[in-house]
Amino acid sequence: MLEPPGPASLRAGIGGPDVQRVRFVTSRFAVGWPRYGGGHARAALASYLGDDVGRLLAQPAPSAERRELLSAAAQLVHVLGDMSADAGLQGLAQRYYLIALDVAAGAGDSWTRAITLRAMSVQAVRLSALRHASDLADAAVTSARGQSGDLQAFVLAQRGYTRALAGERRGAYRDLDDAERQLGSSVVHDDPFRRYPR
Repeated sequence: MLEPPGPASLRAGIGGPDVQRVRFVTSRFAVGWPRYGGGHARAALASYLGDDVGRLLAQPAPSAERRELLSAAAQLVHVLGDMSADAGLQGLAQRYYLIALDVAAGAGDSWTRAITLRAMSVQAVRLSALRHASDLADAAVTSARGQSGDLQAFVLAQRGYTRALAGERRGAYRDLDDAERQLGSSVVHDDPFRRYPR
C-alpha cells in the first residue's frame, strides 16, 4: 500500500521556480500574440500546457505553491482563449475561458477570474450576444471588487461599453466616470496580467 507523501516528497514537488517558469512563458505569449496574431504558435502553447504544466499539476505541492501554480495555469489558459478567439476559433476560445475560470476559482484568484470574465464579455459583444456580454461584464466587476484601481477601471470600462450598446446611457456614463477615477489610483506594472491599455 502506498504511503501518503511526507515532507521530503513535498520538497521534491513543485516550487517557486516552476511557477516562475510558467508565468514567464505565459507572459511571452501574452505580449506576442497581439503583435503576431492568435494563430501564431498557439499550438505550441497548448502543447506546453498539456505537457509541462500538466506534469507540474500532477505533482505534490504545499497548498500555497499549489494555489500559485493554479493561478499561473489559469492565466496561461486565459491566453490560449485570447489566441483562439483572435484566430476565429470562438468555440474553442469559450472552452479555454471556462477552464481558466474554473482553475482560477481553485486558486482563489479573483483577479484572473475578473479579466477572464471581461474577455468573455468582449467575445460575446463580437458575437452579437449583447445580453450575455452585459451579464459577463457585471460578473467581472463583481470579481474585481477590492482589487487595484487599474483592474477595476479595466472591467468598468467594458461594462460601460456593454451598457452603451444596450442604450443604457446613464449606466454607461457612470461606469466610465468610475473607471476614470479608478485609473487615478492605478499603478504601472510590467506583468501583462497587471498592465492594461490606457
